[in-house]
Amino acid sequence: MQNSLMEHLNSLEELISQLPSGFSLDESKHIASMIKDIYNTQLRLAIIGPFSSGKTSIVNMLIGRAVLPTSIQETTATSFLVSTVSEDTQEHLELPDGKQLPLEKVDQVNISEVQEVKVFTHSRSIPAGFEILDTPGLSSAFEIHEKITAEALLRADVLFLVVDAKQGVPRALLDFIRSNPAFAAKSYLLLNKADLLSESDRVRVLEFNRNVVSSLKVAGVLLTSTTGSPGIEELRALITKELPPKAKDLKEKASMRKLQALCTNLKTILRELIEATTLDTAGIDAKIREHEKERKNILSQIRTKTQDLTSKVRAECRQSVASFEHRAIALVHTWTKRILDGNSEMGFVEDLRAIWDEEKEKLDQKLQKIIGSYRTELNSIVTEVEIQLPWWTNWIDWVFALILTLGPLTGGWGNLLEAVVGKLLGKEIKERLVGNIVENSLKRVVANWVREVNNRLEAHFQNLREDVERYVKETLDPQMKEIESALESLRDEKNQKIFDVEKRRESLRSDIDTLDKIISSIRREVNI
Repeated sequence: MQNSLMEHLNSLEELISQLPSGFSLDESKHIASMIKDIYNTQLRLAIIGPFSSGKTSIVNMLIGRAVLPTSIQETTATSFLVSTVSEDTQEHLELPDGKQLPLEKVDQVNISEVQEVKVFTHSRSIPAGFEILDTPGLSSAFEIHEKITAEALLRADVLFLVVDAKQGVPRALLDFIRSNPAFAAKSYLLLNKADLLSESDRVRVLEFNRNVVSSLKVAGVLLTSTTGSPGIEELRALITKELPPKAKDLKEKASMRKLQALCTNLKTILRELIEATTLDTAGIDAKIREHEKERKNILSQIRTKTQDLTSKVRAECRQSVASFEHRAIALVHTWTKRILDGNSEMGFVEDLRAIWDEEKEKLDQKLQKIIGSYRTELNSIVTEVEIQLPWWTNWIDWVFALILTLGPLTGGWGNLLEAVVGKLLGKEIKERLVGNIVENSLKRVVANWVREVNNRLEAHFQNLREDVERYVKETLDPQMKEIESALESLRDEKNQKIFDVEKRRESLRSDIDTLDKIISSIRREVNI
């Protein structure tokens, strides 16, 4: 059993070493204490029970003299660990801070501040090498008493449960013992103050309480008395003669039960850690949303402003063409009169070209202003990237070139105009035509030209927004890639965090399984 115990302790030590420091400190101390106890043959007896059940008086009776004070109030949270020592060792008290006092000053110890006092005493009744732990009374209104008693269960090899024979075992005490799996390897129920019962009552009380504690696997039920009879001699014989030969086995079984209690506590801690190991990606999700919002906002504003730019350019081009048309019609009136009056035969085309040159210059200025504002707006959207838009002057030239290639000043339309004017000025036609024929012919030439220009411009404007937007996105490509890279890193970080959390939970669940296996092994070995 000792080898098995060491294997379990080593497994637990490794498991505990992986716990957060705040959780592992107390458990590590328990492990160290249990390993030390394995090689210690000294039996430790624990006396527990309700307040005023005579626990301390029994300890004094066992020692053979009044060593411990018996007039302690119910509020006292002090326990006494009495160790019997050889005659060559001086009797003394030892406080938690290591300070030593003479044994006779035990009544002067401030028991309201000290939770455990070690008492080293000689005894003619109990041989040297025994430890008896006298605990505060249970069933009081103070939780600290139950805590101290629970710790005593972890430290005890043999447990003596003392109750008033007249009152029996309180249900609260039974519940307390059942809730503590570290119930000692051997336990005895002491029905104290039995001297106050008649012989017949003693028999009935003894039988009744044996039935009450049968489920606790109590090794025996004894009648005792603080006056010495009945039971003290029998109890002393049990402690000094029957138990010592079984010390090794008792300590190993007690250690196994302590180990079981430790495993149970660790399972609770591990479950708490699983609950505490939550997936908190709120910070990462917030950053992801921020980057996605930034990207979406930039693209949305680019689309909006690019559409606005396209609309403004389209409007200005149309306005310039309309202005040219209006002025060209006025020029037609002037030249119609000249032609009919015979004052001029050539120059209409040159005048028309001059009008367009003026409109072109105005359009140039307007487009430069529009695209300059667009560049400024883009730079305000993306502060980290300077939108140079090196294409904007070329783009204006492209618009002008488009119009010019469609215009009446060059190419087919120019030739047509020259031909019409030439016919109008011919002697055969001139005599037969009236003024409105000349004017309508010239207007028709201008109107056809304007219509063709507008149609072709509109066809090109269909792709203008996409072209501009695509160029801007290419210009912003480094920054957009930076945003995408940041998003990818954040998503990777989130996925890694999810993986780490689940891995941690799985590890904790695996640790719980390990503890369950240890507990099952302990139950088989100790027959719990």
